[in-house]
Amino acid sequence: SAVLLLQCINAGLIRFSLPRLDLSEFSLGARWLRLLLSSLPSSGTLEALTCGPHVCRGGRLHVLVRFLKDLRDRCGGTSAVCLKSLDLSQCELRDSEARSLLYSLPPSLETLNLSDNFLRRGSMETLSSALSSSSLLALREVDVSNNPLGPSGVSALSEGMGKVEDILSLQTLRLRNTHASLEGVRSLSEALKAMKSLRLEHLDLGENDMRAEGVKAFGSAVKAAAVPSLKSLRLDSNSAARNAQQEVDASGLSELFSSSNLSEVEELDLRNDSLGPNTAHVCSDAVAAGRLPKLRSLRCSEKSFFDAQNLASIANAISSGRTGPLQTLEVDCFDLEGGEVGGGETEA
Repeated sequence: SAVLLLQCINAGLIRFSLPRLDLSEFSLGARWLRLLLSSLPSSGTLEALTCGPHVCRGGRLHVLVRFLKDLRDRCGGTSAVCLKSLDLSQCELRDSEARSLLYSLPPSLETLNLSDNFLRRGSMETLSSALSSSSLLALREVDVSNNPLGPSGVSALSEGMGKVEDILSLQTLRLRNTHASLEGVRSLSEALKAMKSLRLEHLDLGENDMRAEGVKAFGSAVKAAAVPSLKSLRLDSNSAARNAQQEVDASGLSELFSSSNLSEVEELDLRNDSLGPNTAHVCSDAVAAGRLPKLRSLRCSEKSFFDAQNLASIANAISSGRTGPLQTLEVDCFDLEGGEVGGGETEA
């Protein structure tokens, strides 16, 4: 019955609108995938496509690539399908499969999710090429989290971003757990400095072993006003207050929070960053000085400790209006006499 339905649609006997197509559990062969995709309305109704591991293998992958190329070639016509969202997360993609897909992306794309795969430098070079050629200027969100990109993969993506000559629409960049480390973060920071027209609002660099050196590199980009529109910054699980030799080092945090260019930040995540009372003051001092006037959420728990003085600074900033309407404050507290006394989350 499903085959008959598709054949009727293909013959134009049935008309319908399909804004979203989810192929994450598609398990049939390439022939049936081709029939399904060829049966989709040719007018501009499909906006979001979600794929799955089975679709990204063998002959089915070739069918999917052909479909994306057709969308790319037809994009811009008055009745063309203009795909806006492509979800390739958890598709078990490696560089070879990902590159063929990334070569075929339509220029209408606004959201690209490549998270939770096995991607490395090769696929990032392909995405970098598409970005630098200005063929993806509509792209607003890129997620490559939980991929073993390594420093070279993050650097390849960053280089493509830095070479975009037109205005890139990118607002959200997620690089969580990509093994970026210092070298990758440094390349990203240089790319951000080069893109003066970028209006990045959400940046996730969590779980990348940045250490104090990596935070300092990113802080230099903040000081250069490379991310003036940033609203959400996640730097958790980076040992931000420790250097490569595992020594306590607040230089990176000092570089980051001494800047007045974080005035739009509303959410800040520094959990599990090894902030002791002697380094946590860098954050609390920034709040107290009014350098985070719109802050709504501050998370500094899990191996990050604030003492009474740090908390008092934040409380005074809130009461005096030097920071925003703080709704979430999540910290672990440190008693100078007895050590750690536990943590908690407060929501206003």
